[in-house]
Amino acid sequence: MKKIRILSLGNILVSDDGAGPYLLAVLQAHWEFPKYVELIDAGTPGFDLLPLIEDVNHIIILDAVKGPGSAGSVHCFSREDILAVGLPVGSGPHDPNLRSVLFEAELRGIAPDKVMLVGMVPSDTSVGTELSEAVKAAVAVAERIVIDYLASFGAKAQRRETPLEPEMWWNKEVIENA
Repeated sequence: MKKIRILSLGNILVSDDGAGPYLLAVLQAHWEFPKYVELIDAGTPGFDLLPLIEDVNHIIILDAVKGPGSAGSVHCFSREDILAVGLPVGSGPHDPNLRSVLFEAELRGIAPDKVMLVGMVPSDTSVGTELSEAVKAAVAVAERIVIDYLASFGAKAQRRETPLEPEMWWNKEVIENA
């Protein structure tokens, strides 16, 4: 049986670096997924990312990325793109260095069959729990990309009849109202 994992990466306390967890919360609120699709917020795992990418057929990684274009631009990278020299991932001390982790998984024979990174270019990486307006707008685009990508290999998510409110427990407004 196929196993698919949607994995968000990012620090929710560093504004737009929380784009991955934010997108994951939106996906969970708006969609119902087949049982073989697992959604995980991995935070900022470093090399602890390796166990999270093994034993799955497909993995979709959601993250903020340095990339071409303006803030809020959405980019998709395949395994080949990530493994290519020069891809801007793993640029800080908390970054998972996805490229190194994928190389390690390849060497161990535990790499997923398909890998896609859906990345949003950040505008604000200062301390804070709110996304910039540019990245908030990009979330809807990235959401559609993830749903379409899943459907391309037969994993059809169903839109919730009544969408839930995304659980952004780290959001400043949520904390103040608790």
